Amino acid sequence: MWKYVPNWHSLKSLGKSKVIRSSYWWLFLVPMLAKVFEATGDEILVTILNATFKITLKLPFSWSLFYFSAVCFAAASLIYLVRCPQMIDAYESFEDWEKSGRDQTSLIRGFLFAYRDDAGMAPNIISDKTKDYFLKHHLKYTGDCSKITKESLTPMSVIKTGIPKENLKATYYYVFDTYKVLRSKARLLMFVFYTIGFSCFLLVLVQNFIYVCKYL
Repeated sequence: MWKYVPNWHSLKSLGKSKVIRSSYWWLFLVPMLAKVFEATGDEILVTILNATFKITLKLPFSWSLFYFSAVCFAAASLIYLVRCPQMIDAYESFEDWEKSGRDQTSLIRGFLFAYRDDAGMAPNIISDKTKDYFLKHHLKYTGDCSKITKESLTPMSVIKTGIPKENLKATYYYVFDTYKVLRSKARLLMFVFYTIGFSCFLLVLVQNFIYVCKYL
């Protein structure tokens, strides 16, 4: 099931969207606006130059539906803010990472952190086989890989091994791809909230469209 859940890089455009992040404001504005319209009623009379005009304030959609959509978007944005790996959120490419001035040990520590962060998941996204491949092929580590587990601390010998210069770019993308699929439960929950939020918002748009067509 987990392989069908969008990865962090796919969710990033939504997670960093200023429009969706503005949903926090709607959590406060919607109840206030609903109260205002409730107090004024469905219609108001406006007099201009002795002529009276009737303005209809009745809205063609449910306030609760619009509010629930905002709640879902806010919840998804909060999950992204709290659970999205920093490497995914901060960088788009190897060049971005390189310009940031980070050194190669951050990739080693980052991968092993991700390897441990995956502990307790069923199935594990980062298996021992994946970890061994990283150590042997990207770092050229010659030590005993079996001693590096999800419970153990990272030996300094691994950090000191470093990453061969010719492997640096490939290692970055290997670690980046690893981070993309971390924290499956958070990604699934975020995807569910976005799906519900967009569904509610779509219903609001459909209700408005039907309302406009009805009175054309």
